[in-house]
Amino acid sequence: MKMHFTKMLTVCCAILFGAFVTTDALAQGTDCSSATAVTPGSYTVVDLLDGALGAELNCFGTAPAGDHNAAWYSFTPAENGVMTVSSCQGGADTRLSVGTGACGALSCEASSDDVCPFEVDGTGPSFASQVVDVPVIGGETYLIQWDNRWSSAGFNWTLDFTVATEPDCEGVIGGPAVPGSSCDDGDANTVGDVYGEDCVCAGFPLTGDCLNTSSFGTVDAPSDNVLVTISTCSFQSEYSTINAVMMGSTYEFNIVGGGYATVRRDSSNGAVVAQGTVPVSYTSADGATLFVHWNTDGACQTAFDCVETTVECTSCTGDCPDGSNIGDACDDGDPSTSGETVQADCSCGGGVLAPGNDNCANAVSLDCDQPVDGTTVGATTSTGLNDLCNGFTSTSAEDVWYSFEADGTSDYTITVDTNAATASSLLDAVIFVYSGSCNDLVEIACADDNFAFGVFTGESLTLAAPAAGTYYARVYNWNLGGELFTITLTCEGDEPFVCGETPLDDVDETSLSTTFTGSGYLLEWAPVANQIGCQVQVGLQGGPNLGSQIVGGASASSLNVPGGLLQPGTDYQWRVRCGCSQTPIVATPWTTYQPFTTPGGSTIVSQPNPTEGQSNVTFTVIEEGYTTLEVFDMSGRLVDAIFTGTAVPGADYRFEFDGTSLPNGVYLYRLTTDKEVVNEKFMIAR
Repeated sequence: MKMHFTKMLTVCCAILFGAFVTTDALAQGTDCSSATAVTPGSYTVVDLLDGALGAELNCFGTAPAGDHNAAWYSFTPAENGVMTVSSCQGGADTRLSVGTGACGALSCEASSDDVCPFEVDGTGPSFASQVVDVPVIGGETYLIQWDNRWSSAGFNWTLDFTVATEPDCEGVIGGPAVPGSSCDDGDANTVGDVYGEDCVCAGFPLTGDCLNTSSFGTVDAPSDNVLVTISTCSFQSEYSTINAVMMGSTYEFNIVGGGYATVRRDSSNGAVVAQGTVPVSYTSADGATLFVHWNTDGACQTAFDCVETTVECTSCTGDCPDGSNIGDACDDGDPSTSGETVQADCSCGGGVLAPGNDNCANAVSLDCDQPVDGTTVGATTSTGLNDLCNGFTSTSAEDVWYSFEADGTSDYTITVDTNAATASSLLDAVIFVYSGSCNDLVEIACADDNFAFGVFTGESLTLAAPAAGTYYARVYNWNLGGELFTITLTCEGDEPFVCGETPLDDVDETSLSTTFTGSGYLLEWAPVANQIGCQVQVGLQGGPNLGSQIVGGASASSLNVPGGLLQPGTDYQWRVRCGCSQTPIVATPWTTYQPFTTPGGSTIVSQPNPTEGQSNVTFTVIEEGYTTLEVFDMSGRLVDAIFTGTAVPGADYRFEFDGTSLPNGVYLYRLTTDKEVVNEKFMIAR
């Protein structure tokens, strides 16, 4: 069922229905198990506020989003016959599903959506539903589900039943059955197979020549090999119009997800020129307008769900010799460019990628006496910053960023010079230096004075013993256009650091912290200048160390210890040291031990263990909170999620786990709470 607001439905005639005389307003079922039993007659659904659309009787594929408003009824005929269920009397937009079987395992027998052509007063489409002459077997219960995903409004409906006048089909394959019931005649070229009055199973041949009356979707036929979407919401009961067809060109029509297409020319009911299961191709001999009718199969059956329809000119070539078109995306093989497209001369070109340090947050760190090559090619202008320096304001402040750390005693000089690879005479560098943070920069100095046209002698800026902290250098070319350059930081007063000769600072004990993250413990410390990494030891309080882990890098400052590696309710301790060499080890002294305790009390018990497959698992928690119980194999793959929700202390949560389909081996129950992670191994052995 679909409220297709973008469509216009042309009504060629009006059918007036008789007034609805009497109705029964019975209590309606809200799900399969509470379906209200009915007999042939007329009924009123008051509203659909309380009903639930059960997935067990979803005859329309994917369940609709949002509220599933529904009402449930059941009908048990005393004899074989046929029934007709209809809401064409008016009142609401409905969908209808009829099924058999047990609740939770229903089979769809018939369904309908948007088949009644007019409202009761004949003014327009009603979007109501009906199934006609559905074969039914005496003594079998048929579940009738009405639903409306657009509103909860009530409506009227009828149930008609006619006793079968012909004998049952005894002895047929799959029988006994009644004439008109579904079957399979074994012929792939037929659809809608049913038993006839002679108890012979037969279907309708896939004849094609489909002719739909509703129009939706109009496009010009593509003149190149680009796939064109006609509509993302076509119904397989409509036709689309294809204009500007080129004589001699071959077009391919398709339905995403599959279906049947019938191509007619000159008018919507014109001669059929191509048809078949999609994709369907047609070569135009004269450029006549085409009308493509969309259906589900060659029996011209219809569906009212959104599908995507497309057309492509498979014989068309692109603008360029390689088949591409001007404006198409392409790859010029240059990693420094982005957004490449096919140009007017069929070459591939694009914009230049901005440098990685195009903004302050990505500033490149400078080390003393270590030249760094830089570029402003492709850079963008930082907003909200002053561009006036030494009386000059740039017309193209497309900047890049650098940073350095001052120790509070040394002098620092930043020098920008011509890049040796280019020796450009157009570089007129400007340098700004800031303190503070990228979100709150404070300008403290700038340089823009060493340039005479055609001669560049370099630009430099010196800070005399600035306060300890981080500083940012902003560099751009005063002239239009990006340039390459080399930037160097010179530090006066600092002796070069030599690992093993220059002492390392101790790890700051005040920076040590331990934080429980819910799934583990985050151990943190402040990095030491000139370190290449740090080593962390974890052990029992007052006992042996259980292991150590090296965290590499100059900024190494944390280690996450998964909670699953630790025992609940246990006292642990950790310490850290940082170094500038591993071979030989040159490191700071170990810090003092930092104690921490894992929360305890939550338990998991698995019985039997080992098991042949079936096992019971019971868990308890010590604090109320969000809790999960999951099963993993030893490779860490999630096998099953048994429990997800809020658990409370003082209660035993017991579940049955069926592992009979799993191979023999060791598995893991994992209980995760806000405070701890508890693991329990169990074995499947047969």
